[in-house]
Amino acid sequence: MRFLRALTLPALSVLLLLQSPLPAQAQPVDIVPPARFRIAVDGDSLAVPILANVSIDEPHPERTRAVLYSPNGTREVVEAGLLYNEAATLAGVQSRTIIAGLQYLFEVDIEAHELADDVAFWKHIYWYSGGMSDSTENNPRPVRASTFTFMDSLVYRVAVNNPQLETIVVVGASAGGKYVQRYGAGTPMPELLAEIDGPPMILITVNNGSFVYLSGHRPDLQENFVRPGRLWQENAPKFNWYPYGLEELNEYMAASGAHLIRERYPSRYFFYIAGGLDNQLNAANQPEALQGTSNLLRNTFFYRYLEFAYGDVERHHLLVHEGVDHDGHELIMDERTWEPLFYYVPGTQADRHNKYDEPRGSGDPDPVIAIDATPNPFNPTTSVTLTLGRRSELAVRVFNVEGRQVAELADGSFNPGAHTFVLDGSHLASGVYFVRATAPGVDDVSLKLTLLK
Repeated sequence: MRFLRALTLPALSVLLLLQSPLPAQAQPVDIVPPARFRIAVDGDSLAVPILANVSIDEPHPERTRAVLYSPNGTREVVEAGLLYNEAATLAGVQSRTIIAGLQYLFEVDIEAHELADDVAFWKHIYWYSGGMSDSTENNPRPVRASTFTFMDSLVYRVAVNNPQLETIVVVGASAGGKYVQRYGAGTPMPELLAEIDGPPMILITVNNGSFVYLSGHRPDLQENFVRPGRLWQENAPKFNWYPYGLEELNEYMAASGAHLIRERYPSRYFFYIAGGLDNQLNAANQPEALQGTSNLLRNTFFYRYLEFAYGDVERHHLLVHEGVDHDGHELIMDERTWEPLFYYVPGTQADRHNKYDEPRGSGDPDPVIAIDATPNPFNPTTSVTLTLGRRSELAVRVFNVEGRQVAELADGSFNPGAHTFVLDGSHLASGVYFVRATAPGVDDVSLKLTLLK
């Protein structure tokens, strides 16, 4: 496609050094669906509203695809649900598609609709960046959770109840696109689904207005990727802080860490959909403006950034719909969007590759060549043994079935040979867990554990 030129340097400097505008006072959502999606957090229950075309707690053997969506900045999950169902109907796939959306509310929504005290709510941008839910004096909550944890739980529940699924799609438009891109960067679900022979995930952003970059590089006026110079360092020192970069990560993203997020990002199946007319000047705030001066440029630059950072990113696709602006309804109803949304089925997770792989000779052994745990099932402790083929940095973490990290067994440099780490499950509930070993340059190695009390 033809790349749009950025502003001249003086005009761009004036624009980017503007102070970030204050967010407008949020208005309550019009509709809150009556159904609730609940997760367990530290022995308590936390819920968000959910809208689905079928029950997500029951199997649906005739459905081969799940489309799980996040609404846009208005948070109107019913309006978004009607749109995706209409598109599925016109595409002829509604009867074989599970369509479900979660609604992430603000405190003003809780009060306006007099919702129960187990319904979670978030501050402004926290919902699309995977931040923790809030608790206030007027609306106290005993526990908190990330919006991304709710999506992890929904993905897992849909996959387990429907083993026949070919693909799970997570999609969002506008602010929902911001949510999906960051969720796709931080979630461990593609790897966990592969461990249970679940379906691959596709992540789709529609008219997304900003991205989490995987390094401190940003596009300059010549469309090269450089580290911002002194002017930016002085006037926008937080440009690379999360949710725009991988510094100062929130709790959910920090569970994976910047290194692992960078390493596995190219293995995700991503579609970035933008309108060819979505090129109006969009200052937004300083970190967003450094990614490009319009939404179209930000999508274009980020895709080119991936090529710059990783080389050939065959699992990532930029789709620009010419003749369409920022209208999310038009973009989703465009038949060109239906291919990734309703039809495309990616290859197996086994074929994933990683452009951060370290070069090594064909005879060099992988760092992690064996993993075992004894006893398994266990109560309350088990010994996890990893055999390393060569010296390597190694992280060993334990996750529950919802994708939440519950323990870290190791994080450091280890010599070749066998290394044993003890998992103490006395503080954990009975159930299935996954221990995952991560080393630079190779696929993760995982093992399923069962805790029986």
